[in-house]
Amino acid sequence: MSLRLAAMAALTAALLTSYAAHAQEAAAPPVRSACAADRAKFCGDVSKDQMKSCMMSHRADFSPECKSALAARMQARKAQQAAGAAQPGPSAAPQN
Repeated sequence: MSLRLAAMAALTAALLTSYAAHAQEAAAPPVRSACAADRAKFCGDVSKDQMKSCMMSHRADFSPECKSALAARMQARKAQQAAGAAQPGPSAAPQN
């Protein structure tokens, strides 16, 4: 019985964590649309392989909307990682 209860608690925690992370990302402006003009302006002629590097090198030049979207995405990812690290691992309790 206690194993079943622990499994249900772990599942509930995982679902709540997933929902919270999704809600944060949904509330943040999408980076792709917020940064589209900046991407075209600073990295329009760059290949997909070099896009991340180009974006990182120009991030100080981005518009306030793009910077805000990037900051919101980083915050959501950090919250998701922190919530994932706080989840309990599998129980070592014997099965009944």
